[in-house]
Amino acid sequence: MKTIRTVIADRLQDHGLWPKEAEAVMDAVEAVPENESMKGRWGDTPDGYPPSIMALMWMSAKTKAVEWIDANKPLHFARMMFL
Repeated sequence: MKTIRTVIADRLQDHGLWPKEAEAVMDAVEAVPENESMKGRWGDTPDGYPPSIMALMWMSAKTKAVEWIDANKPLHFARMMFL
């Protein structure tokens, strides 16, 4: 079953992150205060949410991906995919 978290993590991987990197970014995405309203919903299927929610979560994930890359692998080949 696809969940909101797995859909966004898969998209991070589609943009060049390895699975463990995508999981680290998703942990950061879940932890930011602006995503507090998603607490307890990351395991939900995205079908029950409007597309705008997924777009917002993707924007948040892209921001966190760049932050994670800059902090952990500044020469990562995928960095430009998130800009």
